[in-house]
Amino acid sequence: MAKTTVKIKGLNEVRANLRKVTMHIHGNARAAMVETVATIQRESMRRTPVDTGNLMGGHRTKVGGHGKKVWGIIYVLANYALFVHEAPPSTVFKSKWPRGRKYLERAITDNLTMIKANILKWVKV
Repeated sequence: MAKTTVKIKGLNEVRANLRKVTMHIHGNARAAMVETVATIQRESMRRTPVDTGNLMGGHRTKVGGHGKKVWGIIYVLANYALFVHEAPPSTVFKSKWPRGRKYLERAITDNLTMIKANILKWVKV
C-alpha cells in the first residue's frame, strides 16, 4: 500500500512556535495536549461530511509522552478519509459546505486562537 503525504501550509510556523513555548513550560503539558487534540477532533468531526457516519465516527486520538515532551495524534480509521479530506471543490457531497473538504486541516487552522487558549490554560509560560 502506497503512503500518501499531506502538507499543511503554516505548519512550520506552528511547530516553531510550539517549540518556543515548550522550552519554557512549567505546567501540565500532557493535560494541555489531551484537551487540545480533543478540541481538534471534535471540530473535525463537526466538519466531516455525513452519509453513513463511518467517517465521522472513525476519528481517533492518541496522546503520549511525559513532562515537557508530549505528543498528540488525530487520525481517521475510514480508508477513504484522505479522499474526502483532499476532495476538490467540484466534488459533490450530500452535506453542504463548510463540511467536507479539509475537515481536519480546517479544524486546526480555523481554531488556532481557541487551541492556543487551551494550551495556555494548562501551562505556565
